[in-house]
Amino acid sequence: MGALLHTNVYYSDLEKLFTFAISNKIPVFGTLLEGEPIYSRELERTGIILLGNESKGISEGLKQFITDPLMIPRFSKKGPGIDSLNVGMAASVVFSEFRRRSFDYKDK
Repeated sequence: MGALLHTNVYYSDLEKLFTFAISNKIPVFGTLLEGEPIYSRELERTGIILLGNESKGISEGLKQFITDPLMIPRFSKKGPGIDSLNVGMAASVVFSEFRRRSFDYKDK
């Protein structure tokens, strides 16, 4: 809970933010059922991560800004990626994978 106190929070018009990001070649990662599996895809060290909720997902108005669609794959061979994680659980999986790849374990 205390980690929240070490987080910068900004409020912005999302369409303006994503338009700025795309015009400056900043990737916009979005979690979608039809995205690429996060574990097998190359991930940038910078960018914006857009998450939606489990019942409605990311709004159609914001999907247009996603440059890099991602999904959290199932661990079984049936069907597409996981479709029932709440946004908090999905965020922890996605953020953990981005952080894991940027962490140099050799120095620790």
